[in-house]
Amino acid sequence: ANDVPGVTRAVAVVHGNDIVVGIEGKGHKNLKTLEKDVKGKILRHEKGFKVHVTSDKNLTSRIITIHTNLTTDTTGHPVRAMGSDMAALIRDIGRTVTAPFR
Repeated sequence: ANDVPGVTRAVAVVHGNDIVVGIEGKGHKNLKTLEKDVKGKILRHEKGFKVHVTSDKNLTSRIITIHTNLTTDTTGHPVRAMGSDMAALIRDIGRTVTAPFR
C-alpha cells in the first residue's frame, strides 16, 4: 500500500482471510479513489483475501491500535484474541462506504 502514489502512510492487519488497511494520503484529490487503487494493488498480490481499505482517520487509528496490540501487550507478550475487534472494524469500514446512501 505504501508504494501506491499518493499514500503517505499505511498500516495493515491480517486476520484469517481478511486484510484490513488504513491509509493516509497526500496530494491525491480523491481519497476514495486512492482507497480503490490500494485495494486493487493488494488484490493483485494477495489472491484469496478479502481486502478492506479505509482512509477514515478514526478507523485508521483503530487499525493502528489493533496492530500495536498484536505486536505486544502491556506485559510484552503478543495478543492473539483480536477476532471481535477485527469483525467490528470490518463492519464499521462497510458502514463508511454506505453512509452517503443512508
